[in-house]
Amino acid sequence: MKEFYGDDVFLENEVAVELYNAVKELPIYDYHCHMSAKDIFEDKQFDNIGEMWLGGDHYKWRAMRQCGINEELVTGNASMHDKFIAFASILPKLPGSPIYQWAHMELKTVFGISDPLSADNAEEVWQEANKVIKEKGYSPSKMLELFNVEVVCTTDDPIDDLEYHKKLKDYKTKVRPTYRPDRIMYIEKDDFVEYIGKLGADSFDSLLKISEDRLRYFIDAGCKVSDHAISKFPKVQGTYEEAKNAFDKKMKGMQLDQNEMDAYVDYMLLFFIGLYKKHDITMQLHMSPLRNANTNMFKAIGADTGFDTIGTAVTAEKLVDILDRANTQTGLPKIVFYSLNPVADNMIATVIGSFSEDIPGKMQLGSAWWFNDHVQGIERQLTISANSGLLGNFIGMLTDSRSFTSYVRFDYFRRILCSVVSRYVVGGEYPGGDTAIQLVKDVCYYNVKKYIGI
Repeated sequence: MKEFYGDDVFLENEVAVELYNAVKELPIYDYHCHMSAKDIFEDKQFDNIGEMWLGGDHYKWRAMRQCGINEELVTGNASMHDKFIAFASILPKLPGSPIYQWAHMELKTVFGISDPLSADNAEEVWQEANKVIKEKGYSPSKMLELFNVEVVCTTDDPIDDLEYHKKLKDYKTKVRPTYRPDRIMYIEKDDFVEYIGKLGADSFDSLLKISEDRLRYFIDAGCKVSDHAISKFPKVQGTYEEAKNAFDKKMKGMQLDQNEMDAYVDYMLLFFIGLYKKHDITMQLHMSPLRNANTNMFKAIGADTGFDTIGTAVTAEKLVDILDRANTQTGLPKIVFYSLNPVADNMIATVIGSFSEDIPGKMQLGSAWWFNDHVQGIERQLTISANSGLLGNFIGMLTDSRSFTSYVRFDYFRRILCSVVSRYVVGGEYPGGDTAIQLVKDVCYYNVKKYIGI
């Protein structure tokens, strides 16, 4: 039996250990996260482990609810101490869950605590972890330093003035904005008109111009990446005239039917793809989330609180239609595809092969995302990538997180990657030594550094 979260956890054999030793110290290049540039700049010391772990982590909140923890101890007004004790009490019920795995990797790496966390030792761990926070002065900058984070790409609205990104221009870790124009796309939302007003657009043509102007503003602040979240693709193709008519009706307070909304979204999606091609911006496309499934809880505590789920997978016909039209009209930028519904991954991998050109790995099957970010999900994504000839150019892991302790997920990924590659080596399917080492180094760091270009 292996040691509990010992040095060889998730490493299957001696080859995996050898590969891991070659990548474990590489810098972290986090090209998609939800960290706050303001928090990084202000660099306030954390008060306690509860703040670091439970302040905004909907993964943990969801697990707590599934174990029957009262909402007061999840997102309510209970103290961080009591929330931490409640969270610790559920961990023995979560074997195999990334929540369990990440928590114990974080305890060991950040706090030097190696014992399994449970209700029995929760108070002791609370005291010890808080002692470490105080002694080491843990803050956002200390976390970035501890994990050797080279690049952080935050997620930002086009309206953002990027004040803190500018203040962090010469910061040791490169903190760069990501252009995420979802609210420009979401014409069905009740606050769309209000948002467009804040953006400063008074016509459809001005919206198109301002969207590009804001992208240029982001580029001036170091932006190299965009991000779009699409629950489902539009069912109709939209022309400029149709998109303009839908926009004008919405701004006048008129109701739109589904075809009108779809026409607007379709046109705008191709518009943004063209912008990213023009300005050499990598596009990230997060597909198939079903948001805010629980109406009562959405009304009570809002979005991004742990009530989202896996939605319907994108079809090959729709994805090819979007990409082919964009490719014909403007050409395609580099695109990273993430499907929350893993049923689509094999299909996406083959679509990638139909639109790959010029740039190694131009089209990427993105890292296992959200509900798929666990051992089997990561192995599955890596295996599909390998089977499709994509692994050697894969740009690797990201946190997609708001937590500064979540950088252990890179170590988690690197261990799993090294075990997957080791199987090919041990089975006589792939050479070991320098060839395998270079492969895992590329996937863990060098590919993304070249691909994103920060």
